[in-house]
Amino acid sequence: MLGPNPPAKNETARIATLPEPRKAAPAVKMAKTQPLIPVPPSAVAEPARPTAPSEISSPLDFVPLPVCWGALGLSALICLTQLWTYFT
Repeated sequence: MLGPNPPAKNETARIATLPEPRKAAPAVKMAKTQPLIPVPPSAVAEPARPTAPSEISSPLDFVPLPVCWGALGLSALICLTQLWTYFT
């Protein structure tokens, strides 16, 4: 078994003072530097203009839309019938 806790000790911490900030260095003169190399002007190319794709017709383009919906409905009916016979 542990005995009673001893009383807490007072702890102190020493905080060092910050040193004086340095003075800013004087501005540097750039008198003896070489001039920048001039960049030759680049030829500005025109962006490619978007064009419509050429009209390529497929055989499905000539099928009327109601016929497509009818074929989709018929295939869904056949799928449901096969699922019904599978689970019964």
